[in-house]
Amino acid sequence: MSETPPSRALITEAAAELLRRLQALSRGRAFADAENQLLANHPPVSGADYAGGARPPQTGTQIVAEAVDACPVPGGRAAPVQA
Repeated sequence: MSETPPSRALITEAAAELLRRLQALSRGRAFADAENQLLANHPPVSGADYAGGARPPQTGTQIVAEAVDACPVPGGRAAPVQA
């Protein structure tokens, strides 16, 4: 039993969706030579590396499990906004 070919409208719709996806992918930019050199000298820590004990270098930013560990939440309520 042979399948019926998809309609022209369906093919056009699929092609349009593919073009939208490709456009989204092409909106990035290539790394500059200096950025590529930085990445080569300091490769990112992957999930597997992290699980194995590797940690990214301290750069002043923090990765924490709970937001309160990086930025304590005030205990009281904020004052009402004055109109």
